[in-house]
Amino acid sequence: MGQISVFLYITLLSAIIILIFGFCLLGIPSILEKELKSYLISRRLLAYSYLILGILKLAVIFINGEEQSLTLVAALLTLVVASYQAFMFTFSSIALINIHAVTWSVLIKQILIITLFSSILGGIYVFAHERVFIIALFIGFGLYALQLVYCVRLFYKEYADYKLLLDNFFSYGEERRLRWVKQVFLIALFTGFFAIASLFFGNVVYLSFVVSYTLLYVYFAMKYINYVHDFRYLIPVIQHSERVKTSVPIHDNSIVKKLDTWIESEGYVAHGITLEMLSKELDVNNAQLGREINIRSGLTFRAWISHLRVEKSKQLLVGQPHLPILTVGEKAGFGSKGSFFRQFMQTVGETPMAYRKRIINK
Repeated sequence: MGQISVFLYITLLSAIIILIFGFCLLGIPSILEKELKSYLISRRLLAYSYLILGILKLAVIFINGEEQSLTLVAALLTLVVASYQAFMFTFSSIALINIHAVTWSVLIKQILIITLFSSILGGIYVFAHERVFIIALFIGFGLYALQLVYCVRLFYKEYADYKLLLDNFFSYGEERRLRWVKQVFLIALFTGFFAIASLFFGNVVYLSFVVSYTLLYVYFAMKYINYVHDFRYLIPVIQHSERVKTSVPIHDNSIVKKLDTWIESEGYVAHGITLEMLSKELDVNNAQLGREINIRSGLTFRAWISHLRVEKSKQLLVGQPHLPILTVGEKAGFGSKGSFFRQFMQTVGETPMAYRKRIINK
């Protein structure tokens, strides 16, 4: 098998794999829960994107033919594919954490911008001199770099907002359920840079790029399909965010009294507390409860629970000096040694043992 055949077969195999996973994402039976609407919308967006990109890769094969290296038009198509890929991964990832940021108007605007510049480059290729097209192609590379910067800023803004939403709902670190989304986005970002760099270093580097982004597509599709289980778990967070947006801020003294009673009873030492669980226990609206906690403490729900537990552990460390450190953490509500030491260090600035010695020696 010669070098030409390797180039064609690997690119063709990549296109076929992407198309297969596109049909898989599109063909999976729809989930009926209305709460999963945002997940379904984002999955359809991803499926259509896979199908479009698979077809574009087939176009690269058809146009490049038996060339041993990428032609100028194939380079143009690679730039177009990379632009659509950046758009696809950014908005598909954002749709998993904030479907309201992904509207049809936003999507159509992004698609029109990419299509417009792609058409302009295509027109220059057809009607202008080759040197003019090469200059235009490099301008396209520059615009693509600006697109990547825009995508990074947009994604990290939405990711930070959603992390704050999780911290205002759970008392423990649920960001771990989203880490793969950020990891895939960063890998896709690197692949985007790799896409352009590969055009300048011949077939070997380009084929490495094809293999790497094909594996990325497979991994992303598999994680997306399986993410439905985590998405169900996060449905209460989405519902809570909707209630917070629509509810009217009202200071309720009864909520304050119930919170004080709950704190006195040391309810915060229970494991796995969520804002929803606490609101049901106190029989109050969770949106108002969350807002009251934020205003009263100046902290997120998660940080507030952690603060109460650290204060409890400080009492135990000094009041019961012979109590083992790990037992102190357990009695204060921390689920593990690592969590106890980490939260204590962040709040107090020293380890529990050092705090105990310093206070007792006074």
